[in-house]
Amino acid sequence: TQFFTGLRGPEISFIFEKWSTRKKIKLDGVVLVAVNYDRKKKKAYITLMPEKLFNILNKVLPKELSIWWVDSVREDYGINTSIIRKAWVAVTVGYLDEAERNLLEGRMKSIEVKHYMKHIMDIAKRYKQAFTQYEYLIDSLAETSEISSQDLSE
Repeated sequence: TQFFTGLRGPEISFIFEKWSTRKKIKLDGVVLVAVNYDRKKKKAYITLMPEKLFNILNKVLPKELSIWWVDSVREDYGINTSIIRKAWVAVTVGYLDEAERNLLEGRMKSIEVKHYMKHIMDIAKRYKQAFTQYEYLIDSLAETSEISSQDLSE
C-alpha cells in the first residue's frame, strides 16, 4: 500500500483502521480515498491507489495495525519502509509535478489542497499512467492473499 500511495506508516495504519468510514471515489481505474489524517504537523487529506489494490483492501479491511508495524517490518524482514516512499516519488516524478506529489503524500496545506482538487481527474489519469507498469505487483499480492483475478476486476 505504501508503494502505491506514498503515505507514511501511521497514515496507512489510520486508513486501514478507519477504512469503512473513509470516502472512496472511483476514477477510471484509480480510487481516490479521503484520508483526513491530522496529527500535529503531519496531515494527509487524500490519496490515490490503483483500483485493483482497492479491491483487495476492500476484502480485508478494516484492520487494526499495531502502531509499531513499521518497526516490525524493518526488524522482521529487513525492509526500511522510508525507501518505499522514495520509490513512490521515483515512479511518479515523470508524471506528477512536485505539488501534486505533495498533495498525495500528505505534505500540502489545506488551502492548497482545495486548488488541486479541481484537477484531480487529470492527476488521477497521470497517476494511473505512472503505476500501470507495476500492476503485476498487485496481481502477485492477490495470489499470495488468495484473492482471485475476478475479485480484482469487480
